Amino acid sequence: MKLSVRRRPAPVLPGLTATARVERRPRTLLSRLRPGDVAVVDHSDLDRATAQSLVDAGVVAVVNAAPMMSGRYPAQGPGLLAQHGVLLLDRVGAAAGGVEDGSSVRLHESALHLDDGRVLEGRLLALTDLEEETERARLGLASQLETLTHNAAELLRREEELLLHGRGLPALATRFEGRAAVVAVEGPELAAELALVTPYVREQHPVVIAVHQAADRLAAAGLQPDVVVVDGRSDLDPPRPRP
Repeated sequence: MKLSVRRRPAPVLPGLTATARVERRPRTLLSRLRPGDVAVVDHSDLDRATAQSLVDAGVVAVVNAAPMMSGRYPAQGPGLLAQHGVLLLDRVGAAAGGVEDGSSVRLHESALHLDDGRVLEGRLLALTDLEEETERARLGLASQLETLTHNAAELLRREEELLLHGRGLPALATRFEGRAAVVAVEGPELAAELALVTPYVREQHPVVIAVHQAADRLAAAGLQPDVVVVDGRSDLDPPRPRP
């Protein structure tokens, strides 16, 4: 006589289980998103247009390595996501970069559970949290604008001869008239941006301006800066483009 063994169904774990799509910049991720995905990003102050694109793509959650709002200004993107019922988990940290693209993840309360057993802790944001942060950022922006106005006035006073009258500007051999300009500034996105702009530079031959250490990055990418801007008060040796 054969005995049938009835297997118990696997327990249903709490929270939201979905497929993770991983990219540092949300806008770069949009083309790969499918309805029901979890977007894993590293980007503060999401703009409203990108947030709407995430909503239109049907994401159910956004997991952010960085804070959703930096406090520098009242970004509108995070609030829009929350208004459309998208779950928001931020401040996960650098460990978010270790989430495997296309893997299954489970978001429960303030933690992201990975399929390899790791658990990434963060901060689960409600719409009320974002409204409070938006208001604080709005108040902080007024203070920043006041500081900016003071600094701009002081700069005009100190550099009046150069900025208003053009006196003291060094003579340059580079011709600027009638040419577009590309300005490279050191930052975390510089390598990716150089990869995008290199074909344009080689085809259109704009004036290439490097600010301080960005000259070395340009040279490493095979681009020759026409002008290198340095801070004469810096203790660092001015960067030199490769010959």
